[in-house]
Amino acid sequence: MLCGCDIDDIADLDDFDVAGFFFHDKTEETIVEDKPVEETPMPVISINDVGEEKREEVTLPEIKEDGLPKFYITTEHASDYGEDTEWINHRFDQIHMVTDDDSYSEIGKHLDEVNKGITQNEQILMRGKRAWVSRLEEKEITKRKESGYFPVNEEWNIYVRRADRRVLSIAVEYRGVLDEGFSVLMRAHNYSMTDGRELEPADIVEDEEAFYALLADRLKAVVTRDMMVYTGEKKEVDFDAASFIKACRDNNRLVWTMDPQGMTFWFENVNKAISRVSATVLFSEDKEGTIFKDEFVKGAPEEWVMQIPGNYSEVGFDCEDDGNMDTMGWLAQDNTEDNGKSYVSGISVVFNDRYFESNEICPANGAEWCDYKAMLMHRDSKTVLLISHLEDEIAYLNSFALESDNVNTGDSKAASIVCPDGNGGYGNAVPRHMSGLVVRTATDPENPENLGGGYLYVGTDGALTVIGTD
Repeated sequence: MLCGCDIDDIADLDDFDVAGFFFHDKTEETIVEDKPVEETPMPVISINDVGEEKREEVTLPEIKEDGLPKFYITTEHASDYGEDTEWINHRFDQIHMVTDDDSYSEIGKHLDEVNKGITQNEQILMRGKRAWVSRLEEKEITKRKESGYFPVNEEWNIYVRRADRRVLSIAVEYRGVLDEGFSVLMRAHNYSMTDGRELEPADIVEDEEAFYALLADRLKAVVTRDMMVYTGEKKEVDFDAASFIKACRDNNRLVWTMDPQGMTFWFENVNKAISRVSATVLFSEDKEGTIFKDEFVKGAPEEWVMQIPGNYSEVGFDCEDDGNMDTMGWLAQDNTEDNGKSYVSGISVVFNDRYFESNEICPANGAEWCDYKAMLMHRDSKTVLLISHLEDEIAYLNSFALESDNVNTGDSKAASIVCPDGNGGYGNAVPRHMSGLVVRTATDPENPENLGGGYLYVGTDGALTVIGTD
């Protein structure tokens, strides 16, 4: 059942594969020439939003061109409207690769399959929801219009967890209304950048017994903590994590991503209170060097960027390269006006179990934000959270430095990180490093049509510097 529909409501419901999530089809790949960018080191001064305090002059690192394919993400929309009411609204991401190197053709084929799967599943759900809305009685439609409640919104979000010379790892998140109510599901794919094959955990893990025991301990701890928060009772839950993981393995239901510093596993339906949890095992936890294979561990990048979901979906990483696990989650912050209308402005963050309210860390000033995206950026044993969003149709970047269990406000710029799509437009670029990222900037935030371009440098203290703006 989907959104209150009977199975008969959707003629081809059997084609919908929200569990498998992907179809296998091939579309034509767009190839764009990858031109090198000149080195542009120069001294700059950036302004810290907190207290308008000037930072010291710094020399920017050089722009890096590594010869690897560029990846970018576009977001498509599919909507149906009634009388002044948006009844059905779907948002779905598509991922694209830009390269002139034929050796990455297998990666291109995999991405085509991912995009096709999202698109076809979206179309199937859309047909079913149109049928559902068309059968609503007039009084029910009027009631829903007045309340603004049409529970038929769906979205598919793509997150690139790792993209370097060895691995491309992507997660696809489905958020929508299924037969048991609102659902959040995660699927993932991990590809070898050297030969294009899809990786399995056995390609990464040498000692499976030790690894899955470590993962079970981590999952048990996460579920226990989350249930304590949910129930308010400080007691260990009766949950056999090892058996749960084994059942996932036996039924080919392990969902995992290859992150820059380890492996994250996503689990659904752990219990009725928790619809999805994640558990991460870091490479640094392999103290004896016997759990992981050297091929992917030793090749892990020291400087990296990892896209992360919101809604307090936990990410595990080593913030300061000290060998210890750090955890973080973020949420778009709800606010309420005097008239009772709700809107979203800024973010709240949980970092190493410390909660930071939006009004503590986020310079939102009550303005409404939308279209959030988030990524962690790591260099020189320091980590920055970068949030992109739209505010009054203008793209902004906000940075937050993560340090010593604190979330420190960094900078804010009217800019978006982009990649040319080869057709005169731009997609949301997937960065691999913190230097020389191509951006589009609003030179006059009061007039969004006045756009410029330049290169963004993200400092390890959260400073955002854009040079070359035209």
